[in-house]
Parts: sequence; structure tokens; C-alpha cells
Amino acid sequence: MTPDKGETRTDWRRRPLTEKQIIYALADAKHLEPLYEVIGARLDNLGRREWFADEMLAWQEDVRASRSKERWRKVSGSSGLSSRCQAIVRELWLWREAEAERRNCPVRRVIRDDLIVELAKRRSDDPKQIRAIRGMEYGQLGRAVPELARAIETALNLPDSECPRVIRQDTNPQLMMLGSSCRPL
Repeated sequence: MTPDKGETRTDWRRRPLTEKQIIYALADAKHLEPLYEVIGARLDNLGRREWFADEMLAWQEDVRASRSKERWRKVSGSSGLSSRCQAIVRELWLWREAEAERRNCPVRRVIRDDLIVELAKRRSDDPKQIRAIRGMEYGQLGRAVPELARAIETALNLPDSECPRVIRQDTNPQLMMLGSSCRPL
């Protein structure tokens, strides 16, 4: 029997859940216990239950650690920027995260990475210069210009010692090719 797909795109954080959502969730979860038992039996037969438990603990630690790392560094196109520009990226990223949470929407709907990088490159908290960037006039972004200007101003006023350290990655093409062709033994 094919499971109903009617609630696959539902927002599960919204409460209270509808009766339809509850029925969907129950139908979706009823297969988990038998699956758990099958996988558990297989791990026992292979003598790997303890190994699996260790792997799951390590994975959970990685998830916890990833939440505390400097996630703003993943803004696409920001890696080659100066320390001051990266400070701007960081402040804009922090604003975007808070705004997305406030609006309960994906962060990319608040402001795209390419616009964050462009704002950082311009190094200006002048609302007129911010508005002059193509793409800034759309939707709620145009109304957020004062907030963006404040975030940029914060970064521009930071002492150099509080700006992020630039992390340079070795982009030697020969080393990259060598690294990509290596296989584990």
C-alpha cells in the first residue's frame, strides 16, 4: 500500500496539528518499530550493535558541534573576502538568521548569499548605496534596508582584533588533483 502524500509539505512546527496531520504522522511512523527490530537483529547477527551505538554517538556529537561552529563562513562566495568584509558577512548572516526565525521562513527567503557578499564588498552602511544594489528592491528586503545598514555599521565599527580571521584554503590545482585521485587503502 502506498502511503498518502497529502501532508509531505506541511509545517510540522505549527500547532495545534490538524486531525489529518496526526493521521498522516501515525501512518508514517507505524513502520518504524518493525524496521528498528529488523535492523537491530541484523546488527546483533553481525556483532555490530556496540559499533553502531558508538557511530550514532559520534554522529550526534558532530551535529551538536556543527551548531556551535562559525556557520556564517558557509555563505557562498565569502571565503576570498578581507577580514573586514567577512565581519560584514557575519553581521548580515546573524541578522538574516534572526529575521528568518522571526518570520518563520527559510533564511534564503530573507536575503540571498550573493546579496550578502555584494553588500560586504561595497563596505557601505549608506542606505542609498544599499538600495542601489540590484535585487535589494524586492519584497520585504527593501523595507529591511535600515536594519541591514545597522548590521553593516556594526561590522565597520568593530576593532580589527574582533574581525574574523581570514582562512585561506590552498587552491593549488596540482594538489587538488592529487587529493581527489587518492583512494583509501
